[in-house]
Amino acid sequence: MSVPLVNVGKLESANAMVEKTNMKLTWGAVIGVYLGLSLFLPWQNSLGEDRGISVPDHTRIVTALQAEGVQIYEAKAQANGALGWTLVGPDAKLETLDGQLAGLHSVGPRWKANDGSEVKAIKPPIQNWKSPDPKSAAWLLLEVSSEGNGLFSGVQYVVRVSTIGGAAPADAPTQAGEKKSVPYRAIYLFLAAAGT
Repeated sequence: MSVPLVNVGKLESANAMVEKTNMKLTWGAVIGVYLGLSLFLPWQNSLGEDRGISVPDHTRIVTALQAEGVQIYEAKAQANGALGWTLVGPDAKLETLDGQLAGLHSVGPRWKANDGSEVKAIKPPIQNWKSPDPKSAAWLLLEVSSEGNGLFSGVQYVVRVSTIGGAAPADAPTQAGEKKSVPYRAIYLFLAAAGT
């Protein structure tokens, strides 16, 4: 099954409607409205349509959080012997779509909620989709394990979409071990088995 996720054209259209009505909405609120409306749209049949990303069957969204922070890269020798940027991981805060602090996102990758529950990726991404913007980090589907009782209890998958920034630096590194932090924002969807 694939689900239509954040589409820039539709978000721009939503923003235009907000401006026409003289209402002020945060970026998170616009995305929240779009995600809410997308639940009523027909499921998409393929990955390529409308930039949908396939999610496992029989799952439900537990929560959607926005992350804001940095993606950290380190200069390391690549397979061809040249220096290149390798992702170390994120350092970001997690907020509800209305801007309330909900937790932290760190190297692992790991997501820890304020209530102490957390999830950690247990293998490489199941899906890795290039962002529409080459300066932005890829969209991902990750399988995770959860610990603790709370917001992330029972979460089995995390989907990252709507990335802004966070791609590897464009400039080549000058020495091994050099690190760079690249600002980024993204929306994370936390999925659990349907019926739980």
